Parts: sequence; structure tokens; C-alpha cells
Amino acid sequence: ASAKLGGLLRQLDRYEEAEPLLRVALEATREMEPELSLDVASIARNLGALLRDVGRMDESKALYEEALGIRRQVLGSPHPEVANTLNSYAIMLERSGDLEGALTAFAEALAQFEELFDEAHPQLAAMYHNHGQTLKGAGQLDEARSYFERSVAIQDEVLDTDHPNRAHPLGALARLLQEEGRPGEALPLFRETLRLRELAYEPDHRYVTESLYLVGDCLRQLGRFDEAEPLLLRSFELSRDSRGIESGSTQSALQRLVSLYQDWDRPESAEQYEELLETTG
Repeated sequence: ASAKLGGLLRQLDRYEEAEPLLRVALEATREMEPELSLDVASIARNLGALLRDVGRMDESKALYEEALGIRRQVLGSPHPEVANTLNSYAIMLERSGDLEGALTAFAEALAQFEELFDEAHPQLAAMYHNHGQTLKGAGQLDEARSYFERSVAIQDEVLDTDHPNRAHPLGALARLLQEEGRPGEALPLFRETLRLRELAYEPDHRYVTESLYLVGDCLRQLGRFDEAEPLLLRSFELSRDSRGIESGSTQSALQRLVSLYQDWDRPESAEQYEELLETTG
């Protein structure tokens, strides 16, 4: 029960409540079950993902490696659970700055997925998206774009038009295009990402807040300031109300407003938000 509740709380981003429940469940399961227990592997992976999401990478890595070791020995390869654990492990390595390790883990996971699934499968689409993110981080932009495009194509084929998972590769491809100086191509992808997330999540969810500012910032880059303003203001207000004025996400939202008004040649408005940054940052 502790493991299930802890996993649910983690999915809701309620990390401080989830962590102690998962730790209790992990220790109890280690004591009650054999050394190579798939239940231990499941809880260890879940706790590892939580610690990854809060930036405690050393602890996260140890738990992922425990989960992966158990699943390799019990399930063998290729196996969906081994491949999924490798995928999640690679994301952790990428976030910790180990791009070489992440690329190796992603390559192994991808090889297993391609052996296990047909070409058009949601799991394979997710793998292409994640591998693309790591390639992008390593500066391999052409390869990254190719993987993002393959992920989008699979999801467009196999998922419902309103499925929230479509947002991940669409948003990743849009960010890449924007960073390459192609905001006109990025904008419709950002808009579709926002539409999907507004359908799937509450208005103050971090995914909605993120998509709002991505559309708004793309419009700013295109010089469409009057369209960008309400989106960037809403993103700031949602972040402020849900996370507080001093949080990193809210401070970034303030900086985006400063940039908007500077580009728009509205110095008084820019100054207003600059002062707020200085007094809260």
C-alpha cells in the first residue's frame, strides 16, 4: 500500500510526501522478499525516478542500477521492463551531465525496443523522443531532429488526436526548430502542444504553464508582441500562484516579461518587472 500511494504521489509531483512512503516500502520489501525480487526492483526504480526529479542524482543512480541489475537477471533481454528501466536510467544520466553514459544506455534501450515492437508502437515513439533529447544535448542536432520527427510520425499514426503523449515529441521538435532560428515552423507545433496539455491537465499544472510561455516566447521572437503578452502574463501568474514569487520558474517567467517589453520598446513596463525581479530574486 505504501508503494502504491508513494508512486501516485510522485506522479502528482508531491515529492516530499511520496519519498518516505517509498523508502518504507523499499526497506520492508527487501526484508520480506528474496534477493532478486521484482517488487524491490519496481519500488527502487520509482524512488530513483523521484530522486532524479528533485536533483539528487547520486542516490537516484544507485537505485536505478539496483533495479536494472535485478530486472536483467530475472527477466533477461530483450524485455519491456528492462528496456523501460534503461530508458529511465538514461534520462537520469543525461540530467546529471553524463551524456556519454546516457547515449550508451539509450542505444541499448532502443535496440531492445526495436527488437520487441513493430515500427509503429507508442513505446518506440517515446524511445525515439528520449534519444533525440540526448542527441540534442550532445550537440548532434540533425540526428536529434530525425528522431523527434520519427517519434511525431509514429504517435500521429497510433494515438488519438487528443492524446497527451503527443505533446512530448511535438514540443521537443518545436524547441529545436526555435533554437535553430525557425520560429515560424515552431509556432504551430507549440500551439498544438499547448492545446493537448490544456485538455489533459489542470490550468495551473506545470506542463500548461510551460506550454503557455513557449508559445508566448515564440510569438515574441516573431515580433507578434500583442499576441505574446497575454500568454506570458498568464504563465507568470500561474507560476507565481502555484509555486511562489521566489521560485526559479516564476523568476524565469518575470525575465521573459522583461524581454518582451524590451523588445516591444515599452521601457516602463520592462522596468516594472525588472524591479520585481530585483526585490524577489
